[in-house]
Parts: sequence; C-alpha cells; structure tokens
Amino acid sequence: MFGELWVAFFFLLLVGGLAGRAWLLAVLGGVGLATVSISWAWATLALERLTYTRHLSRWRVLAGEETELTVTLANRKPIPVGWARVEDDFPDEIEVIGRELEVSSRPRVKVLAHTTSLKPYERVRWTYRLRCPRRGFYRIGPAILRSGDIFGFFPRFTQVPDEAFLLVFPRPVDLPWPVLLPRRAVGDSRGVEPFHPDPSRFAGIRDYQPGDSPKTVDWKATLRRGRLQVRQYDPGASPLLAVVANIDTVGVVWGGHIPRYLERVVTASASLVSRAYQEGYSIGLYTNGLSVIYERPLMVPPARGPEHLTLLLETLAMAGPHVASPIEEVLLREERSFPAGSTLVLITAIMTAGLREVLDGLARRRKPPLLVWVSDETPEGTPPEVPVLNLGGVLQRLEAGDGCYP
Repeated sequence: MFGELWVAFFFLLLVGGLAGRAWLLAVLGGVGLATVSISWAWATLALERLTYTRHLSRWRVLAGEETELTVTLANRKPIPVGWARVEDDFPDEIEVIGRELEVSSRPRVKVLAHTTSLKPYERVRWTYRLRCPRRGFYRIGPAILRSGDIFGFFPRFTQVPDEAFLLVFPRPVDLPWPVLLPRRAVGDSRGVEPFHPDPSRFAGIRDYQPGDSPKTVDWKATLRRGRLQVRQYDPGASPLLAVVANIDTVGVVWGGHIPRYLERVVTASASLVSRAYQEGYSIGLYTNGLSVIYERPLMVPPARGPEHLTLLLETLAMAGPHVASPIEEVLLREERSFPAGSTLVLITAIMTAGLREVLDGLARRRKPPLLVWVSDETPEGTPPEVPVLNLGGVLQRLEAGDGCYP
C-alpha cells in the first residue's frame, strides 16, 4: 500500500509538472517514478531463489543435554538482496544459549529472528547451542521470510513451511529398584527359568492351532495359503519384563492431568526399562496414553537390544497427557499374552476402584504385578498379595533437589 501511494504521488507530480510547464517538478516526478519502478522490480525478485534451511547436529537427545542448530540463508541469484529478515517459530521450552528470543503472539512459542543483506550468490550461517531441559517432541518452524527493495517501498514476505523436529528423551535417574529382577514371575514357573518366544527372532509360519494368540496371525500368509496361519518365533533365553505405565493421573478419562505426576510416571518408566536393558531383559511397554504426534496408543512389543531401548525412550518422550482408556483395560487385555515367567510391573500415581478390582483378580490368578507408586499420597486399598514399591518420596526429593528432574 505504501509503495502504491508513492507511485500515485510521483505520477501526479509528473503530470502536473508537464501540464503547468513546471519542468523541475516534471523531472522530479519522472525520476521518482523511475526509482519506484526499479524498486518494484527489485522487490518482486527479492524473494526469488532466496532459501532458508536448518540443520540439527542431533535431533534426538536426553533431557538436559545440548545440541547444535545451524540456520542458513542463501541468495542463489545474481541480484543482491538489500535486506532480508527471517522470523522462525521456536518452542518456548528449548533454550537458545546466549541468544534472547523475541516474543510471539502464539502461546508457548517465541521467535528466533535474523536480519541481514546478501550479495549475489552469498550465503550466511548462524550457529547456536540448544539446551533441552525437558522431555518431549518439539517443532522448530515454520518461518516467515521477509524482503523487498532497499527503500522499503514494496515489502514482500513468504512462509517457509519446512520444519525441524527435536525429540528429547526422558533421562533415566537412579531409583531404588528391588533386585528386581530376581525374576518375579507372572504365573507358574516351576523348575528352571522358562523360555518364551522372542518376537525379534522370527522362525517361520505354521497352521493355526487352538490356543494360539490372535496377535500371531499372519494375514498375508493366510490369504496366500487359504487357511489360517500364525507366525512362529524362536524361544528367547532372556526373561521378559512387561512395563505397564498409567498415564492417567486424575482417574477420569479426558478429565485433565497433573503434570508433576505424569512426569514421574514417565521418568520411573524410563529408569526401569534402562535398568532392565542392562540386566538383559526383553522389554515390552504398554500404556493407556496417546502419542502427541499420531494420537494413537503408545505400546511397544517385547524385544531387546540397543535399538529397542531407543524405541522405548522415544515412545516415552512422546507420551502426552491424553488418555485413551482406563489402565485396567490395558492390564486385562495384555496380561493374557504374557508368557509364564514374565515380570509384570505397573507404574501409577492413582488407585481407582476399577484398577483395584483388576489387581485383586490378578492376585487370585497368581499373577500379581509389582506395583510402583509415584504419588505423594499413600496407596490405599491395594490387595495384600500385590507388592508395592513406593517411589513417591524419592521422586519428590529429586524434584526438590534442582527444581525438577529431567
């Protein structure tokens, strides 16, 4: 709008000068009109082949760690850019070391802004250290790229839709786990340590037999052979740990959440799976929570190995506050698939009537889990056959030690 006003002003000046034989005004109007025309053409080309990119040295880090962000603005044309400004949306939770971010109108978002000029085919880089204090999934971007002519008559802008993603794992902390894992078994396990199928060790396909788990049905092989087929796995020598994490912290589905308790459940789960990985367990993770990205249940089938530990921590990093179902439904659905000799651990901050009833049923069937309690309150109504490990006080002291734990 501002540029159009200058065009109208110089045009009227030119016409008025010619009409009134005021040659100085006419020359001034002509020169002004030529300048504005050149400015318009320059502004039109300013954003052409002007690119903005980001690069993270590591896009997956533990809470409390740092990573390096490099942003690059490149002018890929033979025409200089008189000025350019980039406004990059940045998550408020991530700290840019040594750089103050600008305020944004959007909640929990700040702006990482850069202003510069570029010669033909020049590129400018800025490098920053990012500190990631809390676990979660973070987006950097999109960005707004602004430029125009050197006089500011015709400003232009465009959106750079590309985003960079940063995944911050929960940091495992030292917790007083029992010698856990002196193999507290779910179900009967007489004699030697039982072997169970390892889903990471595929052995082949066979016909379905009564009693086979529906989860092992191979539908592609079934269609190909015309009869129900199931997958077979070689037995694994490593014991199985099933971690059931209750993301619900208030006892009401879609009823809000208590952030402190949610982080305690995630931290205790991350600490447990890290400990179990060191002790050679095959580990499965079952929750009633939804992913902050895909809005689908967060579950990881049992397996072992460094890649599997990374997957478990990724899953916990993406745990949001939304609950898909009560945790007792997850327990009832999944415990049928746990083979004899498995270690079942339930991590929760609440005890509801429905959960108490399910725990009582598991205890009667000789399948009591280890209950890990993370609330400040004392657990009440837990069946006596269910062992309880109260970590609420330990986690509270960790929070008080440095304001929070990663």
